[in-house]
Amino acid sequence: MKSIGTMRSIKIAGLCVVAMFAMGMVVVATASAAPVWEQCTEGSTTTKYAEDNCKVAEAGGKWGWKAIPAGAAATVHITGSTLTLKDTKVPIIGTVEVVCAIEGEGTAGGSIGKVEKLTIKSCSAGKNCEKVESSAIKDLPWETEFFETESKVFQTLKGTGAGEPGWSISCKVLGVTETDECKIIPGKPGEHEDNNERTGNEWLQVEGIEALPRYGCSVGGEASGVASGSIDILRPKTGLRVP
Repeated sequence: MKSIGTMRSIKIAGLCVVAMFAMGMVVVATASAAPVWEQCTEGSTTTKYAEDNCKVAEAGGKWGWKAIPAGAAATVHITGSTLTLKDTKVPIIGTVEVVCAIEGEGTAGGSIGKVEKLTIKSCSAGKNCEKVESSAIKDLPWETEFFETESKVFQTLKGTGAGEPGWSISCKVLGVTETDECKIIPGKPGEHEDNNERTGNEWLQVEGIEALPRYGCSVGGEASGVASGSIDILRPKTGLRVP
């Protein structure tokens, strides 16, 4: 027969196992609860806005924020966006940069976004670039996915089979034109903090990408490429956000 002390030890051990299991469930639930795309929708169950931007609160309003299902992704447009693209390890001179206006199209639903079309509309020469001869976005489509860490929302950026996200720029440097191709380092998807407050207008979802990790470039080598700036994502006709 087991002693009272032994039985008590077994009960305590059992309670510890149950507690550990419950804590594990909480951790799993927390880790899996990624932020999702939402659109301003007429007839939402959380109706409280007067118009389709979901900006003006109104008790009897017919508009409200509603999650966009992953299986019914909405078309979104990338517009009014500017990126500074750099190679920071060009031999002899160091950093060469250009500033480019971009636009494109994709989809958003659940925690996933897809960049299906992206075009560089124009580029101006920046530091140590005498003239931009050509520019291009590489290996579309791309995919983004939200995650949350320490109450901050981030997105990863990765390729979907054609290759890793990146760009190709031809600049005249010291009188010589050379093409530099920069891409996210394989196995290390890009990551940036999400920001929905820069315009104060939730018609747009503004992606501030001040902290994208470095890319590998054909001229500067591994971890020499840097992208910074912002991308404006527009949901036609209704507001768009990530809460």
